[in-house]
Amino acid sequence: MKIKLSKTRFLTLAIILSLSLAGCSDPSSSRSSEKALTSFGFTSEANAALDSDVSVIMDGTNITATVPYGTDVTALVATFTTTGSSVSVGGATQTSGFTANNFSDDVTYCVTAEDGSSANYRITVSIAGTFKGSIRSYSIGSATLNMQYCPGGTFPTGIDDSGSEIISDAFWIGETEVTYELWYTVYTWAVDNGYSFANTGIPGNDGTAGTDTDSQEPVTTINWRDAVLFCNALTEYYNAHNSDSFTCVYTSDSGYATPIRTATNSTAITWEEGTGDNDGSQDDPYVNPDGTGFRLPAMYEWECAARYIDGSSWTPGSYASGAAADFDDAAVLGNVAVYDSNSGSSTAAVKSKAANALGCYDMSGNVHEWNFDWETVYSDQGTNRLLLGGSWCDSSSIMQIGNIFANIPSIAITPAGLRLYRNAD
Repeated sequence: MKIKLSKTRFLTLAIILSLSLAGCSDPSSSRSSEKALTSFGFTSEANAALDSDVSVIMDGTNITATVPYGTDVTALVATFTTTGSSVSVGGATQTSGFTANNFSDDVTYCVTAEDGSSANYRITVSIAGTFKGSIRSYSIGSATLNMQYCPGGTFPTGIDDSGSEIISDAFWIGETEVTYELWYTVYTWAVDNGYSFANTGIPGNDGTAGTDTDSQEPVTTINWRDAVLFCNALTEYYNAHNSDSFTCVYTSDSGYATPIRTATNSTAITWEEGTGDNDGSQDDPYVNPDGTGFRLPAMYEWECAARYIDGSSWTPGSYASGAAADFDDAAVLGNVAVYDSNSGSSTAAVKSKAANALGCYDMSGNVHEWNFDWETVYSDQGTNRLLLGGSWCDSSSIMQIGNIFANIPSIAITPAGLRLYRNAD
């Protein structure tokens, strides 16, 4: 028997067959591979820190923007359009006009297409005319590290201002000494990631390691080797938590590939001036001059920051940092420094006194600060590393910023802590 199909039934069957075949095709073949950022910028509507919109320069996958001087770049919100299906930063989904990011350093935006392919866009934000007063902020767990910009300059040296030095390269300097909160956050991560410190550090002058972990008093009882190690550990911690690529400053090899990650209390000082057999040791690390990570200061960088007023005027060497009179004026000194007459025999929380003109606190008093340099910078001796600034247990005369002190790099003393520095971009 022959079956005859009407035109209507034949058309219906053809449609069903067509749909069935379409359903059997590879769905990925129709997914878009488009993954471009087609526009990018910062609007005043999305950013309270901006008075007007900021446009950018888009050069392939590199995008640059310059924001006005004084802009806080730690929580800028980008407005963008894309041909991709999603945009992320460090795995966090980005919503145009709503999601904030810290642009203190380059930020990578990842655009993912419908087909799963992706493209990275590197965003660089510069602050127009970075001058004294510019701040960079780094989130380290629950702690925040603020750094002030120091332009450098030509300044007097010594208690009597009889010397002179030039710092030609600008740098970033920690607003405060390293707090125990910051130390503990990085230290605990570091020991789980290949680091071995000589000392655990304690909160303030009489705390107990591992307690008061949010303490805002400076970390103390660390030796110079620990301070160097901490700089590298913080650099690697920040990279691991922020998808950055800062380079460690202190390494065991001349190619700057292997960071120093071990410090001991050994009394043997493995160092010689110039090159020698001890190069790359814990006492004589290779120093990457182009390292972008955190570091200790050179002696004259510290003195430049302690004396800085406006680049033309400088605080005299017989004053405490930030003071408006000689060290023997107790009222003036007590406004800027924690020392034996006002400390109550104890360290204080950072920022308990007034800042100096650069915006840095406690550069005189509270704790001595380890510097990178050996005594040979100013004398013929070479077994000690420099400690500058004076501490909570020192007399008023020690608060003079022209003073120079030093100690054996293997010895951890209660009055000693550190302040962090970075090369300026």
